[in-house]
Amino acid sequence: MLFSFSSLELIIIILVLSFSFTIFTLPFILKIGNKYNIYDKPSSRKQPKKILVRIGGLAMVIAFTLSIYLINALSNNFLFENEKLVTIIISSFLFFMIGFTDDIFSLSAVIRLVIQIVVALWAWKMGLRIDNIDISWLDIPKIELTTFVSSLITTLWLVGITNAVNWLDGLDGLAAGVTGFAGIGLTTISLQNGQVLEPIIAASISGCSFGFLKYNFFPAKLL
Repeated sequence: MLFSFSSLELIIIILVLSFSFTIFTLPFILKIGNKYNIYDKPSSRKQPKKILVRIGGLAMVIAFTLSIYLINALSNNFLFENEKLVTIIISSFLFFMIGFTDDIFSLSAVIRLVIQIVVALWAWKMGLRIDNIDISWLDIPKIELTTFVSSLITTLWLVGITNAVNWLDGLDGLAAGVTGFAGIGLTTISLQNGQVLEPIIAASISGCSFGFLKYNFFPAKLL
């Protein structure tokens, strides 16, 4: 490595980087949204009654990508030796592009769902999959999944989580807040389990989410 960081130090660094990059990028995204009239329409399901810029996620994607690449460079590229990370970055970007395209052109729910399923199946094929269910803490043996069941559960999980978070945007700061704290929880658990890649990714997502709250807390300036 170029620098000898411990796992905890890497997590703290990427958390700070993700948060800072998001804070720095958001004002520019806000200007772009206002310039090109990329607004979210008020809805009875949502708290805001005013029109808000709806491409705030672009700042988070930029911050996440920059943070991952920078921490990878500082640690002598050890992250990208893991093919799983590349799959995560590509599939995450594709999921983002589905939402971003919907923000601009208002895709139908059916089209969004079909494309999401295709992306999830691609991610499963590339190795990002749920192969077993481990509930040994209940004194139940690990359940190994068949290929079909694995692809089904993985697709349901990826598509389900994506849409579940998206549907949390009814209240200012709710989606970003839940995602940020969930990321902290995943960071802690995966770090305790001795994992290296997973806590770094989760910490980066938390940093981006908490940075986004600066413009998404009530009264929100963007979504």
